[in-house]
Amino acid sequence: MKTTTVVHAQIYDALPDPVLLVRGGVVRAANRAFLGALGETCVEGVRLDELVPDCPADVLRRLERDASDAVSTHETYGARLVFLGRHAPTRLALDVRVVSAGAEGWVLVGHDATEATDLHETIGLLSRLYVTRKSAAMVDVDLLLAESRPIFEGLGWNLGLWAIVSDGDRLGARLAYSFVAGSSEAEVSLTSEVIAALEDRTVPLDHLPNIRRVVEDGHGVLVDDLASVGAALLGRNGMSVAEIEERLRSAGLVRAAMAPVFVDERVAFVLMFTGLRITERDFAAIQLFAAMISAAEQLGAVSEEMARQERHAALGQMAAQLAHEVRNPLAVLYQCTAQIRHRQRDGRDIGELVAMIEDESRRLDRLVNDLVHFAAPLAPRIRETSLDPIVRYALDGVRAELGDGPFAALVVKLDLEDHVVLADAVLLRQALAHLFHNAIGHAEKGGVVEVTARRDGAFVRLRVRNDGAPLAPDVASRVFEPFFSTKARGSGLGLAVVRRLVEDQGGRVQLESHETSISFAVLLRCP
Repeated sequence: MKTTTVVHAQIYDALPDPVLLVRGGVVRAANRAFLGALGETCVEGVRLDELVPDCPADVLRRLERDASDAVSTHETYGARLVFLGRHAPTRLALDVRVVSAGAEGWVLVGHDATEATDLHETIGLLSRLYVTRKSAAMVDVDLLLAESRPIFEGLGWNLGLWAIVSDGDRLGARLAYSFVAGSSEAEVSLTSEVIAALEDRTVPLDHLPNIRRVVEDGHGVLVDDLASVGAALLGRNGMSVAEIEERLRSAGLVRAAMAPVFVDERVAFVLMFTGLRITERDFAAIQLFAAMISAAEQLGAVSEEMARQERHAALGQMAAQLAHEVRNPLAVLYQCTAQIRHRQRDGRDIGELVAMIEDESRRLDRLVNDLVHFAAPLAPRIRETSLDPIVRYALDGVRAELGDGPFAALVVKLDLEDHVVLADAVLLRQALAHLFHNAIGHAEKGGVVEVTARRDGAFVRLRVRNDGAPLAPDVASRVFEPFFSTKARGSGLGLAVVRRLVEDQGGRVQLESHETSISFAVLLRCP
């Protein structure tokens, strides 16, 4: 039996396509074409499911059968199998025909389908970016590049995104984004060296002939002279051109695929991939990705313009609301100061008027703080922080501000476990102070305000509940809108501020309106 297998192996070695002989689910022989393509020296005696971890169960069952028991010794069937190298990070996809060889086992004759398989999977993964990240990757180029990086790293492709910019009276290119994912240590090392030499430089397009060609023609290109172009470019820094070219070739940096990225009908970027396994077939995935970058760049610009117009509209509304809110306290302050003059002349007590001035001054101060928290750009300092002391600190601050009167008429219950969250402690205290103000203001006299915290998956759910009357549906749908308030003296910014402060820390705020109470849930990320 051993002699027969050796003879078969010698015959198989003469074939140009990869061939395996499998018996009982174990590889008995493999020809040179298979071993060379997979980067192995020997796979004899290895179970097939070790080489093909995702081998379809029905195929594996059939290959584990005794081929001599097949209904017909001429039984054949096809399958696509993806082999993974055991000693090298190689991947080989084969469209195989499986042929019964009687007592010898099963013969698998394959056609290399790695390129087609990789292309199919790459396009699928790129397409799913929009689904898994929803709209974020569609309008944010940086996010799109970051999210797609693992896809191209898995292929061993290095990426460079060149921004086309004006360099005096000529066009130049600047490396706007890059990452290195080469399949060998030499390739990674040298590619990193090249990128470091090009960072923060604007290179005239005359020195980048292939990129210039893409910009001028508006079409993608596949080039095999990357080593000579790269050596000439880096040689301008005083390095030996011949030596650099030899290093580039030995590292495998000879092939690149480039595609234009259009913005407003002009080539604004050139997308460039380098890698040993890039072929013309890969252009479908590369051009799809270039189109995705183009769409994200243009949608991002539209989104920014819409946001700018919304900010202008909000500023107009804010100015009108601010004028309205400030006018009343100023009128009270003006009347109080006038009355103080009269009472001082008559020797009457002015304590009541001073208290009114203090009250209206605090009201103006809260309004200004709310406007600052709502409108000013924030840069949260996210840290791991204990939740319990932040809650108690915020509650004590509200008690000090309102005085003991409102608290004497309430039952405040705390049920906090020792939770650690990712948050900016200062901003979180400010958000909770607004939330406590809202709960106390809504609770009826003699009511209850309850604060609890529980783990909820990847978040801690901090719930602030009061037993005031539930909100009408039309009110509940607008509680987070700026300047919306059901109180005569309310600015309508409190809950809008809460939402902004919490969301800027990566959390969420939810209204939970029940039949006999209202609660707001603040979801904070766990470390």
